[in-house]
Amino acid sequence: MTNEDVVKKASEKLMMEYENPKLDWHVAYQRYKQKLKANKDFFINASAVLKKYLGKTKMGPIRIYSSISMAQQSPIAFDLRVFGQSVATLKVKKDKLFLIIEEGKKHPTHNKEYFGIETPAGCYSWDSDIAQSMFSMFSNINSASTHSKEHKLETLVLSDLAKEHKKDGKKLGHLQNPVLKI
Repeated sequence: MTNEDVVKKASEKLMMEYENPKLDWHVAYQRYKQKLKANKDFFINASAVLKKYLGKTKMGPIRIYSSISMAQQSPIAFDLRVFGQSVATLKVKKDKLFLIIEEGKKHPTHNKEYFGIETPAGCYSWDSDIAQSMFSMFSNINSASTHSKEHKLETLVLSDLAKEHKKDGKKLGHLQNPVLKI
C-alpha cells in the first residue's frame, strides 16, 4: 500500500466518523460549544483586559494560549508560553489581570531549568513590580533549551499564522489565522 493509499483510507475513515452524530466527540463538542457560548461575555471582557494591559507591550517570544478547558473556566485563564514552554498562567478577574506562577504546573522548576529565571510560585497582580519584572525577563529571552523541539516548531508555526499577509512575511499564506489578536 502506498503512502497515498494510506492517507486516502485514513481520510475516508475520518470523514465517516465525522458524519456519525452518535459518536462521543459530537456530544463533547456540543457541550464545549454551549459552555463557550455561555462564557461569551467573559471572553469579551478578557479580550478588553488583555488589550488594556498588553496591547502595546513588547511580547518578544511570549505567546498567550488558551484551551477548551481553560476557556470554560470562570475567571478565564490563559497559558503564558515562551518558545512553546508554559511559564505562567494569566487570569482575568473582572477588570484586573493576574500573573500566576503555579508549583503544580512546575513553572518555577521549568523557568529556572529552561530559561535560567527564578520565578517564585504565587499569584501576582499585573501591576506589581514582580509580575512586571518576570514578564520583562521572559519577553527578552532570545533562545531557549526547552525539553521539546515541538514547542519551538509550534511557536514558529503560530507566529507565522498570526501574520495576516504574505507581505508581512507569512509563509503559510494558504492557512487561515486561528490566533486571537489582542
